[in-house]
Amino acid sequence: MYRRPPGPVVVPQRRGYPAPMAGSVPILEFAHPVFLPGRNTTVRRGTRWHGVPFARLRLGDGGLTPPVSLHTEVRVFRELDAHALRFEHDPACRTPEGLLAVLRIHYPGFGEDDAVTLCHFDL
Repeated sequence: MYRRPPGPVVVPQRRGYPAPMAGSVPILEFAHPVFLPGRNTTVRRGTRWHGVPFARLRLGDGGLTPPVSLHTEVRVFRELDAHALRFEHDPACRTPEGLLAVLRIHYPGFGEDDAVTLCHFDL
């Protein structure tokens, strides 16, 4: 099993993607900004993030990453399983039960029939 060396994840400059216009790239904020090396997923309530091609990520030190490519999909929460959440950036959210508890903290009134957007990105 691969184990990442200790220390912060260094986010490389993305290449091969069209440069977004200044000020037009949305920022994904994180309550618990820890990330896996490689593929990561974050789950957001609703469809606001669906189809967004790029985002910058707010890191734990308050800094922002360069724009990263997003791949999004909309699902009903109750359809999610541990396999769909295996790359969730927050270890507490890698099971449906854990994710549900966290989503209910951040989105009061969140229910299992609500739509969510899975945002996949690589670091």
